[in-house]
Amino acid sequence: QPTPVLPSLPTGAPAPTGVIPKVAWSDYQGQLHIGDLSGLGEHVVAQTDADPTASLVALGGGISWVRSEYPTPLQTVDPIADPTVQRFDLATGTTTTLGPGSQVFAAPDGSRVYVATSADELVEYTPAGVPIGHDLRVPTGWFLSASSLLGDPVPVTANGVLVMSAPQQILRNPSTLALWNPDTGRVRTIGKVWKVIGAYTRPGAPSSLIAWAPASCEKVRNCPLEITDSSTLATRSVYSPFGQGFEFGGGF
Repeated sequence: QPTPVLPSLPTGAPAPTGVIPKVAWSDYQGQLHIGDLSGLGEHVVAQTDADPTASLVALGGGISWVRSEYPTPLQTVDPIADPTVQRFDLATGTTTTLGPGSQVFAAPDGSRVYVATSADELVEYTPAGVPIGHDLRVPTGWFLSASSLLGDPVPVTANGVLVMSAPQQILRNPSTLALWNPDTGRVRTIGKVWKVIGAYTRPGAPSSLIAWAPASCEKVRNCPLEITDSSTLATRSVYSPFGQGFEFGGGF
Protein backbone atom coordinates (compact mmCIF):
# COMPACT_ATOMS: atom_id res chain seq x y z
CA GLN A 1 0.00 0.00 0.00
CA PRO A 2 1.24 3.54 -0.71
CA THR A 3 2.39 5.62 2.24
CA PRO A 4 -0.30 8.18 3.24
CA VAL A 5 0.60 11.79 2.55
CA LEU A 6 1.39 13.60 5.79
CA PRO A 7 -0.92 16.52 6.63
CA SER A 8 0.34 19.97 5.74
CA LEU A 9 0.20 22.96 8.05
CA PRO A 10 -2.98 25.11 7.98
CA THR A 11 -3.23 28.37 6.10
CA GLY A 12 -5.55 31.24 6.90
CA ALA A 13 -8.58 32.07 4.77
CA PRO A 14 -8.76 35.65 3.38
CA ALA A 15 -11.53 37.87 4.75
CA PRO A 16 -14.25 38.87 2.26
CA THR A 17 -13.67 42.31 0.73
CA GLY A 18 -15.60 45.09 2.45
CA VAL A 19 -16.42 43.09 5.58
CA ILE A 20 -15.72 44.84 8.89
CA PRO A 21 -14.62 42.11 11.29
CA LYS A 22 -16.17 41.90 14.74
CA VAL A 23 -15.21 39.87 17.77
CA ALA A 24 -17.30 38.52 20.65
CA TRP A 25 -16.19 37.41 24.11
CA SER A 26 -17.53 36.70 27.57
CA ASP A 27 -15.75 38.38 30.47
CA TYR A 28 -15.16 37.17 34.03
CA GLN A 29 -18.41 38.81 35.17
CA GLY A 30 -20.38 36.70 32.69
CA GLN A 31 -21.10 39.53 30.26
CA LEU A 32 -21.14 39.15 26.47
CA HIS A 33 -19.16 41.83 24.61
CA ILE A 34 -19.26 42.66 20.90
CA GLY A 35 -16.19 44.47 19.60
CA ASP A 36 -15.57 46.31 16.34
CA LEU A 37 -12.05 45.67 15.02
CA SER A 38 -12.31 48.67 12.71
CA GLY A 39 -13.04 51.42 15.23
CA LEU A 40 -11.87 49.36 18.23
CA GLY A 41 -15.15 50.02 20.06
CA GLU A 42 -17.06 47.46 22.14
CA HIS A 43 -20.25 47.17 24.15
CA VAL A 44 -22.00 44.68 26.42
CA VAL A 45 -25.07 43.09 24.80
CA ALA A 46 -26.11 40.22 27.10
CA GLN A 47 -25.41 38.23 30.26
CA THR A 48 -23.88 34.81 29.52
CA ASP A 49 -22.89 33.35 32.91
CA ALA A 50 -20.40 31.36 30.81
CA ASP A 51 -16.88 30.16 31.48
CA PRO A 52 -14.77 33.00 30.00
CA THR A 53 -12.13 30.49 28.83
CA ALA A 54 -14.64 28.47 26.76
CA SER A 55 -15.23 29.18 23.08
CA LEU A 56 -18.34 30.95 21.79
CA VAL A 57 -20.11 29.82 18.61
CA ALA A 58 -20.92 32.53 16.05
CA LEU A 59 -23.25 31.23 13.33
CA GLY A 60 -26.48 32.15 11.55
CA GLY A 61 -26.60 35.71 12.85
CA GLY A 62 -26.27 34.64 16.48
CA ILE A 63 -23.78 33.78 19.21
CA SER A 64 -24.18 30.67 21.37
CA TRP A 65 -22.56 29.60 24.63
CA VAL A 66 -22.93 27.29 27.62
CA ARG A 67 -24.44 28.98 30.69
CA SER A 68 -22.42 27.13 33.34
CA GLU A 69 -21.53 29.40 36.28
CA TYR A 70 -22.78 32.26 38.45
CA PRO A 71 -20.45 35.18 39.22
CA THR A 72 -20.53 36.11 42.93
CA PRO A 73 -19.93 39.43 44.74
CA LEU A 74 -16.66 37.93 46.04
CA GLN A 75 -15.26 37.82 42.49
CA THR A 76 -15.61 34.04 42.40
CA VAL A 77 -18.05 31.78 40.57
CA ASP A 78 -20.47 29.06 41.60
CA PRO A 79 -21.09 26.24 39.12
CA ILE A 80 -24.59 25.78 37.71
CA ALA A 81 -25.75 22.23 38.43
CA ASP A 82 -27.69 21.91 35.18
CA PRO A 83 -25.93 23.98 32.48
CA THR A 84 -27.88 25.13 29.44
CA VAL A 85 -26.96 26.39 25.97
CA GLN A 86 -28.15 29.91 25.14
CA ARG A 87 -28.13 32.00 21.97
CA PHE A 88 -28.00 35.77 21.44
CA ASP A 89 -29.66 37.00 18.23
CA LEU A 90 -27.61 39.85 16.75
CA ALA A 91 -30.57 41.23 14.78
CA THR A 92 -33.18 41.32 17.56
CA GLY A 93 -30.91 41.65 20.60
CA THR A 94 -32.73 38.85 22.41
CA THR A 95 -31.38 35.82 24.26
CA THR A 96 -33.07 32.41 24.03
CA THR A 97 -32.31 29.04 25.61
CA LEU A 98 -31.79 26.14 23.21
CA GLY A 99 -31.86 23.48 25.92
CA PRO A 100 -29.68 21.59 28.39
CA GLY A 101 -26.07 21.06 27.34
CA SER A 102 -22.45 21.03 28.48
CA GLN A 103 -20.83 21.81 25.09
CA VAL A 104 -21.89 23.69 21.95
CA PHE A 105 -20.08 23.75 18.62
CA ALA A 106 -20.79 24.24 14.92
CA ALA A 107 -20.35 21.88 11.97
CA PRO A 108 -17.29 22.87 9.90
CA ASP A 109 -19.51 23.75 6.93
CA GLY A 110 -21.80 25.92 9.08
CA SER A 111 -24.85 23.80 8.29
CA ARG A 112 -25.85 23.11 11.90
CA VAL A 113 -25.08 23.54 15.57
CA TYR A 114 -24.39 20.60 17.89
CA VAL A 115 -25.24 20.61 21.59
CA ALA A 116 -23.79 17.91 23.84
CA THR A 117 -26.51 16.99 26.32
CA SER A 118 -24.32 14.30 27.90
CA ALA A 119 -20.95 12.64 27.35
CA ASP A 120 -22.43 10.38 24.68
CA GLU A 121 -25.31 12.30 23.05
CA LEU A 122 -25.59 15.23 20.64
CA VAL A 123 -28.68 17.26 19.70
CA GLU A 124 -28.70 19.06 16.35
CA TYR A 125 -29.99 22.61 15.70
CA THR A 126 -30.15 24.82 12.63
CA PRO A 127 -27.77 27.82 12.53
CA ALA A 128 -30.74 29.93 13.71
CA GLY A 129 -31.18 27.74 16.81
CA VAL A 130 -34.21 25.71 15.69
CA PRO A 131 -34.18 22.02 16.74
CA ILE A 132 -33.72 19.66 13.78
CA GLY A 133 -35.27 16.78 15.72
CA HIS A 134 -32.32 14.47 15.19
CA ASP A 135 -30.41 13.24 18.26
CA LEU A 136 -27.09 11.46 17.78
CA ARG A 137 -25.97 8.73 20.18
CA VAL A 138 -22.26 7.88 20.36
CA PRO A 139 -21.53 4.14 19.96
CA THR A 140 -21.28 2.13 23.20
CA GLY A 141 -17.87 2.45 24.86
CA TRP A 142 -17.05 5.80 23.30
CA PHE A 143 -17.52 9.33 24.64
CA LEU A 144 -17.29 12.84 23.24
CA SER A 145 -13.88 14.47 23.42
CA ALA A 146 -14.16 17.15 26.11
CA SER A 147 -12.20 20.36 26.58
CA SER A 148 -9.19 20.37 28.88
CA LEU A 149 -6.41 22.58 30.22
CA LEU A 150 -4.53 21.97 26.97
CA GLY A 151 -7.17 23.74 24.92
CA ASP A 152 -10.83 23.97 23.99
CA PRO A 153 -11.02 21.61 21.04
CA VAL A 154 -14.04 21.52 18.74
CA PRO A 155 -14.85 17.78 18.64
CA VAL A 156 -16.45 17.85 15.17
CA THR A 157 -14.35 17.62 11.99
CA ALA A 158 -15.07 17.47 8.27
CA ASN A 159 -15.04 13.65 8.48
CA GLY A 160 -16.78 12.96 11.77
CA VAL A 161 -16.84 13.59 15.50
CA LEU A 162 -13.87 13.08 17.82
CA VAL A 163 -14.56 10.49 20.51
CA MET A 164 -12.48 8.83 23.22
CA SER A 165 -12.62 5.49 24.96
CA ALA A 166 -13.08 5.42 28.73
CA PRO A 167 -12.38 5.07 31.55
CA GLN A 168 -8.90 6.49 31.32
CA GLN A 169 -6.23 4.79 33.42
CA ILE A 170 -3.07 6.85 33.15
CA LEU A 171 -0.09 4.85 31.84
CA ARG A 172 -1.67 1.42 32.38
CA ASN A 173 -4.60 1.79 30.00
CA PRO A 174 -4.73 5.23 28.35
CA SER A 175 -7.73 6.34 26.34
CA THR A 176 -7.93 5.81 22.59
CA LEU A 177 -8.74 8.79 20.36
CA ALA A 178 -11.02 7.98 17.43
CA LEU A 179 -13.20 9.52 14.75
CA TRP A 180 -16.89 8.60 14.63
CA ASN A 181 -19.02 9.04 11.52
CA PRO A 182 -22.65 9.57 12.68
CA ASP A 183 -24.02 8.75 9.21
CA THR A 184 -22.44 5.29 8.97
CA GLY A 185 -21.75 4.57 12.65
CA ARG A 186 -18.15 3.70 11.79
CA VAL A 187 -15.43 4.44 14.36
CA ARG A 188 -11.83 4.79 13.14
CA THR A 189 -9.09 4.80 15.79
CA ILE A 190 -6.34 7.42 15.68
CA GLY A 191 -4.09 6.47 18.60
CA LYS A 192 -3.55 6.33 22.35
CA VAL A 193 -4.12 9.85 23.63
CA TRP A 194 -3.30 11.97 26.67
CA LYS A 195 -5.11 15.19 25.68
CA VAL A 196 -6.80 16.61 22.59
CA ILE A 197 -5.52 20.12 21.91
CA GLY A 198 -7.49 21.41 18.93
CA ALA A 199 -9.05 20.82 15.53
CA TYR A 200 -9.03 23.03 12.44
CA THR A 201 -11.04 22.90 9.21
CA ARG A 202 -10.17 25.28 6.40
CA PRO A 203 -13.35 26.77 4.85
CA GLY A 204 -14.63 24.38 2.19
CA ALA A 205 -11.96 21.75 2.89
CA PRO A 206 -12.87 18.03 2.69
CA SER A 207 -10.76 17.21 5.74
CA SER A 208 -9.60 18.69 9.04
CA LEU A 209 -6.42 18.75 11.11
CA ILE A 210 -6.46 17.36 14.66
CA ALA A 211 -3.75 18.30 17.17
CA TRP A 212 -3.30 15.99 20.14
CA ALA A 213 -0.77 14.87 22.73
CA PRO A 214 -0.08 11.11 22.81
CA ALA A 215 -0.34 8.96 25.93
CA SER A 216 3.47 8.86 26.15
CA CYS A 217 3.38 12.50 27.30
CA GLU A 218 2.59 11.19 30.79
CA LYS A 219 6.11 9.80 31.13
CA VAL A 220 8.27 11.23 28.31
CA ARG A 221 9.86 14.67 28.70
CA ASN A 222 10.28 15.41 24.98
CA CYS A 223 6.62 14.79 24.20
CA PRO A 224 5.70 15.30 20.53
CA LEU A 225 2.71 17.15 19.15
CA GLU A 226 0.69 14.88 16.85
CA ILE A 227 -1.17 16.42 13.89
CA THR A 228 -3.60 14.05 12.15
CA ASP A 229 -5.50 14.44 8.88
CA SER A 230 -9.14 13.51 9.56
CA SER A 231 -9.64 11.99 6.10
CA THR A 232 -6.60 9.74 5.76
CA LEU A 233 -5.65 9.57 9.49
CA ALA A 234 -2.06 10.19 8.42
CA THR A 235 -0.21 11.68 11.40
CA ARG A 236 2.77 14.01 11.56
CA SER A 237 4.83 14.11 14.78
CA VAL A 238 6.29 17.51 15.65
CA TYR A 239 9.05 17.71 18.26
CA SER A 240 10.34 20.73 20.14
CA PRO A 241 13.73 21.92 18.80
CA PHE A 242 14.88 22.26 22.43
CA GLY A 243 14.17 18.64 23.35
CA GLN A 244 11.86 19.55 26.24
CA GLY A 245 8.41 19.07 24.71
CA PHE A 246 5.81 21.83 24.57
CA GLU A 247 4.07 24.07 27.09
CA PHE A 248 0.45 23.34 27.98
CA GLY A 249 -2.22 24.84 25.76
CA GLY A 250 -2.49 25.66 22.10
CA GLY A 251 -4.77 25.85 19.12
CA PHE A 252 -4.83 26.39 15.38
